[in-house]
Amino acid sequence: SEEVVLMTSALAKLFRLSISKGEERIPIFNEIEHVRSYLTIQKMRYRDKLDFEIDVDPEIYNYKTLKIILQPLVENSIYHGIKNRGGAGKIRIKGKICDEKILLQVIDDGIGMDEEKIKRIFEDSGSSSRGSGVGVKNVNERIHLYFGKDYGLDFISEHNHGTTVNIWLPMLD
Repeated sequence: SEEVVLMTSALAKLFRLSISKGEERIPIFNEIEHVRSYLTIQKMRYRDKLDFEIDVDPEIYNYKTLKIILQPLVENSIYHGIKNRGGAGKIRIKGKICDEKILLQVIDDGIGMDEEKIKRIFEDSGSSSRGSGVGVKNVNERIHLYFGKDYGLDFISEHNHGTTVNIWLPMLD
């Protein structure tokens, strides 16, 4: 069926892009395609419970980023935001140049978080239950390691209104 073909294609693309020929830094376009494949699979899994939109300025496609930085953030949006809300939820991926940096965003209309929960994400989460925050913390630490402390993640969230994760990256060719 069409659905099997779509799922198989998205899965193949997801695996191919995650390998990226062993490269740690990839074009933003590839990272966007990776998360598009992931979201396609999740949309098939959650059917009417999940929708997504990707709005990334093509001007940033060729700049480099670390691979697999969006997928853990999208996964958190689904499992901690969208899945726990009543009704359908939406995740938006945005990207543009802002203040001479690349700004990628993962925006959901899920249940949101309070300031305390956001703070805990960045603390040592080695003892946290069910791995909450580990993927997010890992993404932030990888960005800091490769690009410096001027880059990384910040969160804007409002309880019952959703969460925006801002990913700040340098403009690297």
